[in-house]
Amino acid sequence: MSRFIWNISFDGNLRFSNDTLSRELQEIGVIYGMRKSQVDCDQIEEELRSRCPQIVWVSAHVAGTRLQIRIRENETAGKIPLKDETPRNLVAEKAGTVVSMIVRAGKAAVQPGDEVKPGQLLVEGIVPITDDSGEVVRNLFVRADADILLQTQESYRENVPRFEQIQSFTGKKQTGFRLRIGRIDLLAMLPVQKKKLWEVTRAGKQLVLFEDFYLPVWTEIITAREYEVVERKRTKTELDALTKAVHERKLQDFIQKGVQIIENDVKILDNSTGWTICGSMTVEEPAGTGQKLE
Repeated sequence: MSRFIWNISFDGNLRFSNDTLSRELQEIGVIYGMRKSQVDCDQIEEELRSRCPQIVWVSAHVAGTRLQIRIRENETAGKIPLKDETPRNLVAEKAGTVVSMIVRAGKAAVQPGDEVKPGQLLVEGIVPITDDSGEVVRNLFVRADADILLQTQESYRENVPRFEQIQSFTGKKQTGFRLRIGRIDLLAMLPVQKKKLWEVTRAGKQLVLFEDFYLPVWTEIITAREYEVVERKRTKTELDALTKAVHERKLQDFIQKGVQIIENDVKILDNSTGWTICGSMTVEEPAGTGQKLE
């Protein structure tokens, strides 16, 4: 068995999954169980680079019964967009108060402290060119560009049912063992009752004698626990914890978008079917979306 490949490992791949790379290898004839003498590392390196242009470096190496493949991807590929010079305006996406603005291209249509409405012009893409007497001789059409900070009000509502369905384990459990040697698959486990609900977990591993000496033997421990779906009423403590978790998740969503939270508040409203979590926030966020210049 030491003359065959029983394990293929990948290292350095981020964009390509192990399954994707394994399929590429299968198409060129590199599979589990092949003879080590048939492995052409130079061919593997060349084929992967040609099949996956985003891969800039490949190293294939056989150690023991393992084929190790290390790759390096082009991190900058596709990240440099073409510069768009199409003339445009910048308009407000939502209502708020202008906190600050730095105009790089275009003509400011509002000033810090101004209240704006959705769709209102913030930066105009038409810049008038005047002569020495101050008369407009022509208009310059530019792609409006600016850093605009807008203070807005954000809110959310999320309903929480008074009752929730949970898994209640009955205490019945079955344990099984699976042994796979090459194509031979042996399972030692009593069949579970199909009319019952079972939670099945598996923990498996491949047999290895030394660091790189893998064998075509896989073992798996299977555990099945019977459960029932029951309905229970949420407690006040659970509601408080759930409210805090929902509010924290909403705050993190805004923070990840580059929004600065100035104030925030949350309250719980009782209704006939449960509760409604109501949150409100005062935030400062980047504003200005492109609008085609007519």
